[in-house]
Amino acid sequence: ALIWGVPPQFCGCTIAGLSLLSASVLRLRSLRDPRDHLELLLPPRSLYVLRGAARYEFTHEILGDEESFFGGLRVPRGRRVALIFRNDPPETPLEPLGDLPAFIEDPQDPP
Repeated sequence: ALIWGVPPQFCGCTIAGLSLLSASVLRLRSLRDPRDHLELLLPPRSLYVLRGAARYEFTHEILGDEESFFGGLRVPRGRRVALIFRNDPPETPLEPLGDLPAFIEDPQDPP
């Protein structure tokens, strides 16, 4: 199976996406148990930010037209433009997933 996306070592602790034009459904899938997932509706002109557990413990994907449903209703896929922002990776490599705490604090956040 093909796995799309950017490997975690190429970006830092925050991923932000600006979803433009048409609505879409974002799926977050657990790396520990791929059957465990959450779907979020992204209306046109919406911004999402993935940090902490959402960034490190889940993959993210935009659902294709054939599986694009939210709350039992079909979300038709129209033309979509997305701007994705990633910060630089940390200077030191991340520990393996099994060693991550349940919630990861960003060292750049004020206390």
